[in-house]
Amino acid sequence: MGGRHEKPFFIGQRSLRILQARGPRQKLVGIEVLEPGRLPKECHLIIHQGEIAGRVTSVTHSQTLNKSIGLAMVSPELAELGRDLRIRMDSGELQAARVAAAPFYDPKNLRQKEGAGA
Repeated sequence: MGGRHEKPFFIGQRSLRILQARGPRQKLVGIEVLEPGRLPKECHLIIHQGEIAGRVTSVTHSQTLNKSIGLAMVSPELAELGRDLRIRMDSGELQAARVAAAPFYDPKNLRQKEGAGA
């Protein structure tokens, strides 16, 4: 019996089709904080053109990478790798960040080479 089988009817079918047609409202992306020493908090907001466009979901300072990194939920138009972001801090100031590739790691293995005296 080739072909795709679809359930003829189920509760919520109409709502599911509407959500699928609309697409995601937000995407989870990696972020890199660009200002050393200033660590945003989880739940700080991403601001784009004066409007809320997402929020920080986790953040930490990576000793291995020597920078602050984290994850954020952002609107799809801001999810492009390398895209500049602004995070509103407790003070109201906007902190510079950038969409980064996740998972975070040392792609050129530079840390390992430094430890070996290379």
